[in-house]
Amino acid sequence: MPATRRGAAAVKKDDDENDPKRIKLDNEEEEAKEKEGATTEESKAPESQPIVATDDSAEGAEEIKDNAPEEPPGPSEEAMKVDNPTVPPEDASKTAAAIASVGGPLDEKQQAEINAALEKVKEEALKATPHIPTIVTEGLWDDDPKKVEDSLTELANLSFGHEQAGPNRVTISLTGGLLAIVKAMGKHADDPDIQAAGGRALQNLALDQNNKKGIANSGGIEVLVSAMKKFPEDAAVQMGGCGTFQNLVWGNDENRMRILKAGAIPEVIAAMTKHADVAELQEWACGSLFLLSVGEPEVKQAILDNRGLSAIAKSIEDHMDEGGIREKGRNAMARLLWP
Repeated sequence: MPATRRGAAAVKKDDDENDPKRIKLDNEEEEAKEKEGATTEESKAPESQPIVATDDSAEGAEEIKDNAPEEPPGPSEEAMKVDNPTVPPEDASKTAAAIASVGGPLDEKQQAEINAALEKVKEEALKATPHIPTIVTEGLWDDDPKKVEDSLTELANLSFGHEQAGPNRVTISLTGGLLAIVKAMGKHADDPDIQAAGGRALQNLALDQNNKKGIANSGGIEVLVSAMKKFPEDAAVQMGGCGTFQNLVWGNDENRMRILKAGAIPEVIAAMTKHADVAELQEWACGSLFLLSVGEPEVKQAILDNRGLSAIAKSIEDHMDEGGIREKGRNAMARLLWP
């Protein structure tokens, strides 16, 4: 008896079973059925349900909890819409990325390999943007506030949307840029334009995984909180703080507690309330609260104590046509209501 052929509708004893045209047709019909079945199964996937909140009271919380998903979502790179961590030149990135992805403390050899890889990234980046060291060592320290503002703006633009944005973020850090930005913001604490430009620069630089700790160690969190307190009516200043906090806690657990201790949470929620019509600020603030709520219970409690739940719910209600706000806001609410 002839052997059965995969994809054939039936096994026949006559010669047409060996006809290659017939076998090809049968195979195509079988593949089409398999694809149709897969599509049907995918279409059965449950859609996420909207969460509606009215207040932070016990009744309001219970109403939200009834509609919350069974398991709160964790951070997803697609949901957060955050630029990927630095992608340096191929030959330098493999070592640094492989070691950094393991997590946990690094031994001396691993740290040395990362440092060597990052230095190579800096060397390559400086070929395309050789003026970065001048901006960091001269522009940020100039006595003319306008030159300082322009320098901060240029660093922000080099760190995001630029064709060499990833390597530039590494270069700015390795040339002392993180501390220089914080110092410039501290020196010109009464200038809202410098505070706003500095916030944008730190926000973009915080997209690099290695810079998250560096910004925190340089006093970046504290200088942003100070700026938000000093200029509550300035949406640009508030956006810089909310956006930077979002990026600092993405992939860095230590920064959650640092942000809490610096008093940033009340400022983020106050910014949401005062600038309710600024969609971009609302999205970054919701993203910050979402990522902050993922970890320690005291951080979650601080958000609830400052009426963060109501602020998030109102943000979603006011910006129903903004997918980023809905996504991050719902995720934040689900996390905050999860025991």
